Amino acid sequence: MRRFRDAEQLRHSQRKTVASVGEAFVTGPRVRGVSGTRSVGRLPQKLQRSQHQDWLRVSRMRLRKRPLTRALTCIKSEDARNERLGKAAGEINEKPAPEDSDASPSVRQVYQALVQTYGERNRRPTGRSVLEALVRTILSQNTTDKLSGAAYRALRSRYKDWADVLHAPVGEIEETIRIGGLARTKAQRIQDILRELEHNAATTGTDTDWTQGLEFLRNVPTAQVMEYLTRYPGVGPKTAACVAMFTLERDDSFPVDTHIFRLAKRLGWVPNGHTREQAQVDLENLIPSTLHYPMHILMIEHGRKVCTARGPRCQHCKLAGLGCPSATQDTESTPV
Repeated sequence: MRRFRDAEQLRHSQRKTVASVGEAFVTGPRVRGVSGTRSVGRLPQKLQRSQHQDWLRVSRMRLRKRPLTRALTCIKSEDARNERLGKAAGEINEKPAPEDSDASPSVRQVYQALVQTYGERNRRPTGRSVLEALVRTILSQNTTDKLSGAAYRALRSRYKDWADVLHAPVGEIEETIRIGGLARTKAQRIQDILRELEHNAATTGTDTDWTQGLEFLRNVPTAQVMEYLTRYPGVGPKTAACVAMFTLERDDSFPVDTHIFRLAKRLGWVPNGHTREQAQVDLENLIPSTLHYPMHILMIEHGRKVCTARGPRCQHCKLAGLGCPSATQDTESTPV
């Protein structure tokens, strides 16, 4: 950058630059060639002085606006390009997906393979009340069937009825069911449900035992069962669906636990990014209602024995031969 000795010399240089710019607009642009600088265009000689000044002023304004004009032009070009790309992407997305993808085995194929491996699974009546089933399912959250069963037996052996459980200190209940894990949370949830049932019976003035306050769910549609049970604290879609499937014997319910969720994702039955609650809806729609109960039992058993979270035994899995998208190599061994 050129340096100036004083302010006067700087101002002189600035005036000279402005004059050069004005001259470029009056006489036309100058380009440098081999023989020096030459003019490539001049204004008409008959242009009056006032018109000349107006033209010069407008030309200077255009000079200042040119960067903005170029920027706006680039933006418009980019918008047009994005619009074209968006239309192309939309045309691709609007193409219908195939009804039956070859990448994943069908539900019937998986069901037949699991039946060949573990045998038929038929529904057996539990004979439990809805309240008993709900408490058992809460105790089974985030633990094994063995530990949750031990916690329920300890609870019922210590208290003769649900009224005693309701009025017992929550710390005492916590200590009783500690073997099942998450004892403090589960004890509070069980007491909250019992308290709500007692309050509802007192409010409505019914003469029936308040511990039977959930038996009406046997006579309402499954959608209402799910809506009613999930209002209670700690009762999510999986817990409510378990009560509906096992105690109310509903075929239009399909609870999804961690084993079913893992197996369904590996089979490609659940879209990527779906939660367990979303997977429950996906599988209820995918699996025929007549297969809900046996598929639930079989998928859990397969998830525990073969399709485990760590180190799945794909070489012993019959589903690998059906084209399971998550199957690893070495799948030619004899299935279990």
